[in-house]
Amino acid sequence: MSTDADIPTFKCVLVGDGGTGKTTFVKRHMTGEFEKRYVATLGVEVHPLVFHTNRGAIRFNVWDTAGQEKFGGLRDGYYIQGQCAIIMFDVTSRVTYKNVPNWHRDLVRVCENIPIVLCGNKVDIKDRKVKAKSIVFHRKKNLQTTFVKRHMTGEFEKRYVATPGVEVHPLVFHTNRGAIRFNVWDTAGQEKFGGLRDGHYIQGQCAIIMFDYYDISAKSNYNFEKPFLWLARKLVGDPNLEFVAMPALLPPEVKMDKAWQIQIEKDLQEAQATAL
Repeated sequence: MSTDADIPTFKCVLVGDGGTGKTTFVKRHMTGEFEKRYVATLGVEVHPLVFHTNRGAIRFNVWDTAGQEKFGGLRDGYYIQGQCAIIMFDVTSRVTYKNVPNWHRDLVRVCENIPIVLCGNKVDIKDRKVKAKSIVFHRKKNLQTTFVKRHMTGEFEKRYVATPGVEVHPLVFHTNRGAIRFNVWDTAGQEKFGGLRDGHYIQGQCAIIMFDYYDISAKSNYNFEKPFLWLARKLVGDPNLEFVAMPALLPPEVKMDKAWQIQIEKDLQEAQATAL
């Protein structure tokens, strides 16, 4: 029988503007309760979240950081040795989405090449300001050079150097059915190269995404576990990993309007299918 020390544990950094629902999201996982009153996080709080999967338990030590500007100078220290991250914004507040690039920049400056989930919280509220079609930041940041160089040389590139336009790296893997080669087109993530990227994507046969997005609602439990499931699959390296139900720990169901849920899912699907 595995002990507590045997559980694979990962440091997950949770960032975003103040008031976006970061602490409520974590506490929803911990207690099943929805925190109606907003209390600003002071500095950082660390919450251990354990999920049971079809491959055993996995633990995220979630570093819930303060979103207020006055704590900005402290945050880099909290990010050190982060292994994955969640960036949260509020879909009813445009400014919280506009600040997502700042949170992403600060994160990757300290902990490069970690899987990141972008979460738009409060989708249960119908007065949505940030529409699905405008949420494209994660799609522009889907691959970083360090990830590719790790495969080519075995070295981890600690220093961030922006890719100018595109670099093509041939990676050969030997399998039980023979060798296979991926010509990896490592594209620039900078905005100034945006107009060139479509040409790099032509005839692409597969893609690696290190940054994903989910609409969520901490209040109604909508997509409640998906951010952590996506991160767990990336960290463990198993796309078939699934969380197994723990009835005693599931939060009480709060129903979101079904028609509204169908509409936001349709909007997101259409947005993801739209070319950048």
